[in-house]
Amino acid sequence: MLTIDQVRQLESRVEKAVLRITSLTEEREQLEEENSNLRGQLSSLQDRVTELEKIVQTFKEDQGRIEAGILSALDKLSAFEDSVLSQNESSQGDGSGFISGNPESAGFNPEIRNEYGDSESPSAPQSFDNNDGQMDIF
Repeated sequence: MLTIDQVRQLESRVEKAVLRITSLTEEREQLEEENSNLRGQLSSLQDRVTELEKIVQTFKEDQGRIEAGILSALDKLSAFEDSVLSQNESSQGDGSGFISGNPESAGFNPEIRNEYGDSESPSAPQSFDNNDGQMDIF
């Protein structure tokens, strides 16, 4: 038969077990809430990563177009230089052209027009530098 002490010990153990179960249940609920919050943050951050990857891809495409434009401009400049050099070489023999000292005969017009169509003096060289010391090409 059970004694009173055994019943009290059993009751004490049951109370401890109930407290432990309650504590673990509360902890589980907190962890589930934290897990839910972290999943929301993860989803938000994944969306942001996707957005940033699209921006990076756009920048790469833009950079490729810019590089292609620069290479095209350099090719055109090279072709223009070659054309000018070949014209100068051919004009050296007849005494005309810019090399011979007559820029007007080579098609060079020293008159410079500003954005309003007014003539400006070509004596002062134009500066294309920005305040930051870099050349403005656009």
